[in-house]
Amino acid sequence: MLERLILLGTEHGVCDMMLDDIILLLKSRNMARSYVKATAEQWNRRELAAARSDYFFVILPQLLERPLPPKRYWLYFLEQNLGGKLSHHYNTVTVGRLLAGSIKSMDYNHSNIKVWEQSVPGLPIHHLPVPPPAEVVGPTRPKEHDVLFYGALNERRREILQELRARRPGYRYCTDRQLVGEDLRSAIQCSRVALNIHHYDGDTVLEQPRLHELMRYSTFIVSEVPGSGQESMVDNYRSFVEFVPIVEKDLSNIDFLLSAIDRLLAEAAVPGCNYNLAYKRLFIQHYPTIGL
Repeated sequence: MLERLILLGTEHGVCDMMLDDIILLLKSRNMARSYVKATAEQWNRRELAAARSDYFFVILPQLLERPLPPKRYWLYFLEQNLGGKLSHHYNTVTVGRLLAGSIKSMDYNHSNIKVWEQSVPGLPIHHLPVPPPAEVVGPTRPKEHDVLFYGALNERRREILQELRARRPGYRYCTDRQLVGEDLRSAIQCSRVALNIHHYDGDTVLEQPRLHELMRYSTFIVSEVPGSGQESMVDNYRSFVEFVPIVEKDLSNIDFLLSAIDRLLAEAAVPGCNYNLAYKRLFIQHYPTIGL
């Protein structure tokens, strides 16, 4: 058993709820005597004091700029790796130094791993499924928002959301501000339908970390399908996610997304709606065993 394990997330709040689930998972395996939750930014600025006996578990390793002690850390990549070569996030510093020095490096998506295997020969990347939420909470808050989206508003996402507002002006939206921490938890609980819109056009992986953040609270989830080769993953999530075709660049097929939102909002208006609560609990019970 380790004396202390420091888990590094990010000050931007990305995957923060999932980091809490990872800590609970590690505690159940008696991984360490104590756990410290910190950020990669704190480590980069040398604001985090670490003893020689400390070990690290890092999500979003591409944020690290300062080296970690060799063979005293695990890496967990949670972003899309595109195009058969490393994206700018996975730069030569990350690949050359961090991967080589890790105890074990992991990625949440098999499609990403195929890219890693082509790009970083001899440095294996293992599959680690996103942990399920520690609990699923039923409807406990008034629903102030009809439609929720959170995340970086790049051009693609902004155009889709603008079209939604133009076509459905009567809905109450929460889509125009960055949400982290308690603000994010509150917004999810207070929303009827949450959207998972891909950052990229075309071939993309399924954003499991976002889905797992959303599924812990009582909201319907609508997601664009991921790219090819992930059909089995989509089948696993169909019990509580409404999948729609990827929205084309010209928005010509956005009616699929609109129809899903309309139908789920009508269902949410029925008294006693439980927002797929039973299916979410079933998903947790049958989620694959996670091994480190």
